[in-house]
Amino acid sequence: ISATGLRVAGDPDATVRTVAVCGGSGDSLFDDVRRAGVDVYLTADLRHHPASEALQAGPPALVDAAHWATEWPWVEQAAAQLDDIAARNGWDLETSVSRTVTDPWTAHTPNPAPAPAPEDSSAPAPSPAAGAAAAPRSVPTSSPGAPR
Repeated sequence: ISATGLRVAGDPDATVRTVAVCGGSGDSLFDDVRRAGVDVYLTADLRHHPASEALQAGPPALVDAAHWATEWPWVEQAAAQLDDIAARNGWDLETSVSRTVTDPWTAHTPNPAPAPAPEDSSAPAPSPAAGAAAAPRSVPTSSPGAPR
């Protein structure tokens, strides 16, 4: 999964021992994940209010990645497993993975570079006008991780 566009919520200093992963949209599973006792839940398409309510209820911390990026990495493995199951059972079945990129997002905006640490005297800290935000840079890309 590309780190671009990750959103993280929870205690950044907490120890992480277990992580639950749900490809695609996973906010409907908050209660199940909490009962499992994991430290971090990685999923996609988290909505503001459900995520906020989940954090108020306590751990796990949340990592929200792009929907397509959470599903794409495992499809080859899933196809191979289905082919193995079919072969073991004598089924006339062969799977194939589409190479069509279905990620609807065609431009990704990277996070702005962090300001230098105060003890770093080699680079001056930026001084934007009060309330002004750095202009995002739009970088057109193909979907991350997509085969070419």
